[in-house]
Amino acid sequence: MSRLVCIILVLFTAQAFAIDVLTPRSKRLPLKEFNNLKLKVVPQQGTRISFPFVLSDQKPAPKITNTNPEMFTINGSNGVEIQTNTNELVVTANLPSEDGRDALGQIFVSVGGHQFTISLALTYDTRQHITDIIYEANDVKFTHLLEKMAEQQVQSIKEEYELKVAALERKAKDEALKYLTEIAIYKPEYTRFNLNRDVTIKNQDEFELYFGEMVNYGNEYFIIDFEIEHEGLKTIGLEQYQLGVYKDKDEVAPQWVSPLHVNCADRILPNQSIRCAMVTTDAKVKDNERLELRVKTTGGEMVAKW
Repeated sequence: MSRLVCIILVLFTAQAFAIDVLTPRSKRLPLKEFNNLKLKVVPQQGTRISFPFVLSDQKPAPKITNTNPEMFTINGSNGVEIQTNTNELVVTANLPSEDGRDALGQIFVSVGGHQFTISLALTYDTRQHITDIIYEANDVKFTHLLEKMAEQQVQSIKEEYELKVAALERKAKDEALKYLTEIAIYKPEYTRFNLNRDVTIKNQDEFELYFGEMVNYGNEYFIIDFEIEHEGLKTIGLEQYQLGVYKDKDEVAPQWVSPLHVNCADRILPNQSIRCAMVTTDAKVKDNERLELRVKTTGGEMVAKW
């Protein structure tokens, strides 16, 4: 009679475990260089393992090995690719066949200088199932290691950026050389201005703008040199330039030349004279009645017409 009671109790207990609602449980663990973890996983349930860093951000890249993929799966069902662009992995257990009731497995994770050995076993006792394993970088040594990894990643990004900038600079120089060779085949035509204008800006600083000459390369490239002489008492910043042309003497407003590239200093000192050059491919500068140069400065705008 007592044997029958025991059998009934065992069957009742197994049934209770099978239908018991899973209660979320979490466990926090300190992050170490070598980490060992034992997990009992209820079939069709999962355990989420969270790390204090994004897996794919670490170098070397994460390596994950699952010794029993038929019974245990990482990040969902069979065939789903492991996602490493987050800070977590999810381990699930499939429903076993009769001969796989006591199946075991191991997951090995190597990431960012950390090693994780996760030993797995099936369980039908929901009280043994842990839903969340959270690794925390509480140890100063490993916090420093994570900071060092972050510094290495920043350095890597910086080096990659510098390489790209260097490549762009090389490309820009190549393009410049290309333009120089195109210019070299043209016989330049010179238009000499040799004209100057006195200008006073809003803060009463006085300047002299001097137009030298325009060099025309095949009606495609136009280079104009000019000079700015500062006769005031303050240092003035030079911010923006506009070149306008009047095709007809009756025009009220100029047609602005675009694009216009100017090579000039960003400021001018008292009693200083600086030479500058403008280049454009806009053919409007070739034939005109008048030219107008506007220079935006920190003390106001200087305007001169020739």
